[in-house]
Amino acid sequence: IGIFLYSYANFNTIINSTGISTTGGYGLYIRSGSKNNTITNSTFTSTSGNAIYIYINSNYNKLINTTGTSTTGKGVYMLTSSYNSLINSTFTSTSSSAIQLHTGSNHQIINTTAIYTSGIALYFYATSNSNITGSTGTSTSNTGISLYSSSNNQITNSTGTSTSNIGIYLLSSSNNQITNSTGTSISSNGIRLYSSSNYNQIINSTGTSTSSNGIYLYSSTNNNINI
Repeated sequence: IGIFLYSYANFNTIINSTGISTTGGYGLYIRSGSKNNTITNSTFTSTSGNAIYIYINSNYNKLINTTGTSTTGKGVYMLTSSYNSLINSTFTSTSSSAIQLHTGSNHQIINTTAIYTSGIALYFYATSNSNITGSTGTSTSNTGISLYSSSNNQITNSTGTSTSNIGIYLLSSSNNQITNSTGTSISSNGIRLYSSSNYNQIINSTGTSTSSNGIYLYSSTNNNINI
């Protein structure tokens, strides 16, 4: 592990730092209730796991102007944690999600870029009450931005792009709002709401595809589209 904050390691500041892991670890690991930490102008790399891993009740952490790159895991992975922020940062993966938030709430992703060459770029799983603002998810082989089993999230002034799959994808996700955003795909839907994705709003947003539907709803009800 490059840098490890463990077991209630709270209110720490990491600036202009580098964390590198090449053997079975993470560039930055924040876990076990480590809260209110701020990481700024730093770079984290892993060739054997997630570049940045925020795990189990590690809340209120901020990553600002920070880069996470992994060739075997996620750029940044938040699991069972809430109230974390990614601001003006870039996360890249060549083998898993660039950004994945799993089972948490009240996260902020602001002016941040997620790049993934072989899967979902920016992925919310069972995540609620979180915001994606002014951010970009780009994938060459899967979805640009994807919400699965997630509710009450907002995607604002953001772009999801895929060359081979869906630009912005809501699957079994309800009560979300997509505003002033763009979903773009070459080979699938620009924006897709699928399988009980209900009571969502698409406002002043664009779905674009060169080979399929721009905006596509399947088995989903009570959505509001105002473009």
